[in-house]
Amino acid sequence: LTPEGGLVWQKPVPIWIDRNRLTAEPLVDPGHRRIYLTAATETEGLLLGFDLESGYLLFSTSLPKAVLGTPAVDAAGRIYVGCLDGRLYCLDPSSGNMVWSFPVRAPYVTGAVTQAPDGDLLFADSDGILYCVSPDGDLRWQYASGRVVFGSPLPVSETRVAFAAIDGLHVVEPNGMLYLPQLAVGEQGPLGIRSRVELVNLGEPTDVLIEFFLASGEPWAVQTDDGVTDTRRILELPKGGLAYLELEPPVGDLGVGYARISAVQSVKISGRLEYTWEGQSVSETWLPSRRALPFSMVFAEENGPARTGVAILNPSVHEAEVRLDLCSLDGRVVRTENRSLAGGAQEAWFPGELFSELPDGSQRILLLTSDRPLVATTLRLIFDPDQPFPASVPVVNAFPVAGVPPGGPLVEDPPALWVFPQLASGEAGAYHLGMELLLLNADSAVPSGLRFRRFDGTPMPVALGSMETDTDFELDLGARSALLVQTALPGAVGFSTVASPGLLYGLAVARGEEQGVTLYETGIPAVRGEQRFSIPVEFTPNQRNTGVALVNVGADSAEVQLRLYDASFRLLAETSLAENLGRPLGRGEQTARFLNELFASQWPVGFRTGLLTVHSNQPLGAVALSQLDVPGVDFPEDVYRLVVRPVIPGTPDP
Repeated sequence: LTPEGGLVWQKPVPIWIDRNRLTAEPLVDPGHRRIYLTAATETEGLLLGFDLESGYLLFSTSLPKAVLGTPAVDAAGRIYVGCLDGRLYCLDPSSGNMVWSFPVRAPYVTGAVTQAPDGDLLFADSDGILYCVSPDGDLRWQYASGRVVFGSPLPVSETRVAFAAIDGLHVVEPNGMLYLPQLAVGEQGPLGIRSRVELVNLGEPTDVLIEFFLASGEPWAVQTDDGVTDTRRILELPKGGLAYLELEPPVGDLGVGYARISAVQSVKISGRLEYTWEGQSVSETWLPSRRALPFSMVFAEENGPARTGVAILNPSVHEAEVRLDLCSLDGRVVRTENRSLAGGAQEAWFPGELFSELPDGSQRILLLTSDRPLVATTLRLIFDPDQPFPASVPVVNAFPVAGVPPGGPLVEDPPALWVFPQLASGEAGAYHLGMELLLLNADSAVPSGLRFRRFDGTPMPVALGSMETDTDFELDLGARSALLVQTALPGAVGFSTVASPGLLYGLAVARGEEQGVTLYETGIPAVRGEQRFSIPVEFTPNQRNTGVALVNVGADSAEVQLRLYDASFRLLAETSLAENLGRPLGRGEQTARFLNELFASQWPVGFRTGLLTVHSNQPLGAVALSQLDVPGVDFPEDVYRLVVRPVIPGTPDP
């Protein structure tokens, strides 16, 4: 029709019989002079494309089921339409043929498809899950609303999306896609592998969607400790809520895969990988959730009983071409390998499996570059034939992944201050606690200042590799290089700080040994100072305790408040560090306490798991350590296994 209501053209559409019908308002694409109609018959859905000037029928595309919402069209003219078969379709504007389709887990895609200003596509399914999909069919994020969603979600800012539900209008801020790229669960005789997913909600009540996939990319039906077996879980997390999902091993089987997590920014996720022998815990490590990045840099080694490898996940629906550069620690490329990784698939390699004839004793950097963003994680496994448990059970430890964000390298001015909050080494009879320092520089060449201090803030002499013993070191880290050195502290306990303007990742590797045999290993990450943070904690009498080491990196004495909550965010105990020390924590000082020491006068009877929150008027560097004395594992007397736990910036309490 003309603006005055005059007829320009009309076309009969062969659907006005019986219950066949048009299902949504027309979509006009003025840039390409097209108009589109969606329709439904008793057996299929239809998308009809017309020339806007003449009304000529350009195509009629059949879809498996009805379409109930208006399509969207992008700048190239491609059409996006949701269907009641549970798929979003991308169609070619010239022929109406399918370019790609994106499946959802629910039976239906409901409502219209909306295009965000950046070109991404927003829509919802019949389970109340909101989706953001790229123009080439990759999932950007999804959000479990827990409600019946009407219509289509709409972008209201660069990070926020509004949607209408049965209980009103909602605005949410999705957090992209997070991944736990390496999970394993199962049993092979007496050897067992367990995995746990841990979630903490620092904000208002919300739902979290967790999906499990095998390494092949196929959905993975996982049984959890609450008796549910499914390929996905939707968890309701209250404010301050703490939730665990223990993956139960299938009988006589070993499953390896990954988890994809959709949540708002207030939800923090980590995973735990644990090896057991005859049901007893032997070795464990915590794995942070990660995002997909176009470039990653990891430490890799084939060094006697120690092997450090990488697991890579391709979250795209498209195949990824991956370049793997093996470099010396000073950043020189010595070998290159190219691999293809199928969409949704995960693979894991030790360096000797990627690069043939790699000599023993090799300690290298591995650079991962791909045409599609990848998720990487790296693990060190130590198979020592003389260890006090079977040689087929490794000591396991997670190493950092140095990733450059999509916006490019981060260079800061003034330099950022990184803290290793707890360092120690020494001898106790045949037992030796050793310390190894790893720094990864993913940026251009940068100078870095490394300082060692005792717990009282006084300078601490350290033997750092082949360098002369000193308290302060000036390092020149080359572009995309690493520093790995043995760190000998003269029976002291302290901490270290690193001042660097570059994109620096650090790990202090603590290793407990007896007569040269590794009993355990754990990694203390380099962290920034925070004034508010939370720590999931565990306590089992005579077996497991959680402690925290704090370093005051502020300009004045620190007044520190500590609160202990149960898993439902019910306050159990409250104290201050001054009550424990008899004074505030001085500038440049460090302290370390276990939970039952911090809250000795008000320890809650029967406490097992919960959340520790820390508030300070000065920035603190913090690390949480679990101390384990495992029955059935023949460790030397008075030797405990140490495992680093996640420290989460922010708190749910004021």
